Amino acid sequence: MSDERGKVVVGISSSLAGLEALRFAIAEARRRQATLMAVRAWSCNNSGRARSLWEWERTARAGGSKVTRRMLREAITSLEKSPSRIDR
Repeated sequence: MSDERGKVVVGISSSLAGLEALRFAIAEARRRQATLMAVRAWSCNNSGRARSLWEWERTARAGGSKVTRRMLREAITSLEKSPSRIDR
């Protein structure tokens, strides 16, 4: 049996547009009672300083996780302060 509610997928960025997209996705996931999947992507900037792949991956994950947690916290807090936004 397939889950008709599905998933809501949103990309996370630290921009104001990214925050608004995240707010919308959270509200939509709540409305549909769907799973929210927030993703963040980045690219490797090999700007002359040689780094091992594992060191780059560890640094990118730590930074990405920090931004992701902060953006989710901001979006959820702003939605809780403004319940009318949830009903879109």
